[in-house]
Amino acid sequence: MNINELLVYDSYYRCYTANSCRKTGLPMFGGAEFSKAEYYEKYVDIYLSKTRCKKIKRPVLPNENPVAFFRVQHGYVPLYLRE
Repeated sequence: MNINELLVYDSYYRCYTANSCRKTGLPMFGGAEFSKAEYYEKYVDIYLSKTRCKKIKRPVLPNENPVAFFRVQHGYVPLYLRE
């Protein structure tokens, strides 16, 4: 199943809704399950946002699924695996 089909994008805030991210079953950093501190300690150089992927010249592919989500002010942004 394509995870991107489950996600609901809020075009005003430019992020995904928490409810749709929960439906994917992927880790959600900054929520109740995982803290932002845990993300910064263990995953900051492995799970990257779309912007950080672009900066390291390994952009996100159109059919690539996220591996986790990170809490921002009005929702969640997807994180992609880059090792």
